Amino acid sequence: MAYAKTPDLVLLDIMLPKMGGPEVLRALRKNPVTALVPVIVLSSLAQKNEAKLLKEGATAYFEKSKMELDQNAGSLLQIVKRALDSLVGETVSSPS
Repeated sequence: MAYAKTPDLVLLDIMLPKMGGPEVLRALRKNPVTALVPVIVLSSLAQKNEAKLLKEGATAYFEKSKMELDQNAGSLLQIVKRALDSLVGETVSSPS
């Protein structure tokens, strides 16, 4: 789907039924169409995966079990806003 209609941002769960989140992240990063799309990883797995996923191109990592939406929704929204703002900045500053 991301190749057919390039998203502005991807919220990616690690545990997916057909293809694992890390594989999806690698596929998005390898494809020129989606290589620069921000990917925010949401996982119920411990943060031991965080460094590896960030190295593979994730924009941010959130551990769902520690994420209390009533308290931490603001930090997730800030990451989303920063990621989208950086895309707007790249679009504006890109030569035509």
